[in-house]
Amino acid sequence: MSDAAPRRVGEHPCARGDLPPPRADLEVVLDHVVGPGDTDHLGHMNIRRYAELAESAIPRIVASVGLDGPVLARLGAVAMATDAYTRHYREQFTGAPLQLRFGFLDADGAGLTVYAELRNVESGDLAATFVQWVRLLGQADRTAIDVPTAAVAVALARTVEWPEHGRPRTLSLAPIRIATPAELRDLALEPWNDGHLAATHCDARGWFVGGLTGLAWGVERELHSDLAEEERSWLHVTADGRSLGLTNVENRRVLVELPRAGARIRTVAANLVIASNRRVRREWSFDPGTGTVFATGDFVDLVFDSGTRRASEIPPGFRAELERWLHPELA
Repeated sequence: MSDAAPRRVGEHPCARGDLPPPRADLEVVLDHVVGPGDTDHLGHMNIRRYAELAESAIPRIVASVGLDGPVLARLGAVAMATDAYTRHYREQFTGAPLQLRFGFLDADGAGLTVYAELRNVESGDLAATFVQWVRLLGQADRTAIDVPTAAVAVALARTVEWPEHGRPRTLSLAPIRIATPAELRDLALEPWNDGHLAATHCDARGWFVGGLTGLAWGVERELHSDLAEEERSWLHVTADGRSLGLTNVENRRVLVELPRAGARIRTVAANLVIASNRRVRREWSFDPGTGTVFATGDFVDLVFDSGTRRASEIPPGFRAELERWLHPELA
């Protein structure tokens, strides 16, 4: 269905109607003013920055249940999100004062399930919602470590209701199918990124410390074969001169295995579904030499007219481009 109604300035193309007000049961964990480093050349906050802000709050969130830096050090553990879901609402711009509030949905020895909302404190608009599954991993080998029972008890005493507006709309939170090495090697998949993991993004033991979002979006690109800009499917100019783009409205990233310094990491994607005005794509970040998958994720991308800033039906020419990477069998 096309979206022909006018939008508020700064509203995400997927956000329609009134948004829920701030919730009193969520705790403030982070304040952030959107700066030039958070945005593109037009001042729009980059999609990955929403998720990165939520992820950056994890040390404070786990500290709130008694797992601060010194405690984690005694446990020989690090805390990180191994599964993270984001749902976007209203777009934010340079200068926007944002506040992240959180609560716990659940907790057990395996980890903490965190719900969070990012809002513009000036306008009150909801920018995005998040669900993060936070786990403790060993500093030395990155194997799972049980969350102490005292920390679990503190989190369970502060659980909140999972609101409908923070739940997935299109995506599933079921286990994601991991493509086989043969599929990643032989299928026509859309290339997004290719490079080696720099030691500057790793700890003294060589483990990647950039977080799940950084891993899912790819390491710094250095290998350019098969990665020409014309291969990127997020921009398209129609025969009548309209400029169409793809904007993410929902995404989920899942950690499969942490890489170490020097690892080759290539990120590729397949379109699982191409609907009237959006696509669902799945990505894998993997080592093309060994076939080891480090991260995977699902993304719902809405097609919009960059001139009118409204959702658009996918025209035939654009659909043909997206179908180059169509692999419903990988769902």
